[in-house]
Amino acid sequence: MSPALRHPSVKALSRACYHRPVTKWKLVQPIQGSRNNATIKNESIDEPRLISHNNFKNIDAIYRWFKPIDVQAHAHKLKTEPLRPYASTIVPLEYTGPDATDSSKTIFKRFNAPLGVFLDYMEQPTENMRLYLAQCSIKDLPKDIQQLFPAPPFIHRHGLWRRHQNRSHKPDIYDTALWIGPPPTYTPLHRDPNPNCFFQMAGKKTMRLFPPDKGLEIFQKVKQRIGEAEGDLSGRIRGEEMMMGKEKEELEKEVWSSGYDPESGGLEAL
Repeated sequence: MSPALRHPSVKALSRACYHRPVTKWKLVQPIQGSRNNATIKNESIDEPRLISHNNFKNIDAIYRWFKPIDVQAHAHKLKTEPLRPYASTIVPLEYTGPDATDSSKTIFKRFNAPLGVFLDYMEQPTENMRLYLAQCSIKDLPKDIQQLFPAPPFIHRHGLWRRHQNRSHKPDIYDTALWIGPPPTYTPLHRDPNPNCFFQMAGKKTMRLFPPDKGLEIFQKVKQRIGEAEGDLSGRIRGEEMMMGKEKEELEKEVWSSGYDPESGGLEAL
């Protein structure tokens, strides 16, 4: 999948899988009119756009961390050996699986743990549980790992650099987050508060994006349907209910099981 540039208010829900789904959705279009899709014109800034994969070839983690196991299916394996020296580093994880006190119940839990816990799981994954390294800030990782994620060159070409008092230039990036997990992975409908660029280092993910008003309409409709029409319906404050239970199920139906509505402004990125 090519990287996707997303407007800050666009809502997205995504799935990672090995096979491309049959779809009638309108696709996010590549940036046109420039060599290698390098230049983002002002009129395109507020719309989702695909950026050429070539613009991210300087990210060394792509080559050091992942090994292709099925090129046609876009399947990769995480190479845990390069990460073992950092096994004691604390990282954010998400657990979905049996409750320790009642194995008949499935729970979702966020917690912090040593990276080694996640690496052990990736080497020998368990069928009835899943671990996901989720929204791990690059700033919180060792310097050696941070250096594997330099700013893509296109950021410099778009003027997204800031001049400091010492006249040095640094990319105007407020944060970079890392997400790693075995497929299928799931990202629920949510609102991105800032402009962002999503880059898929390995595997394949299908994303569906909506204009902010349509995304909010979907969210509020689901909350009313499940009898939770009271309280904050902005979609900005979200908890574990977005990852499991009735809300998750109903949102997934709205986004993935409903036919495409051409008036929704929804787009799909593969």
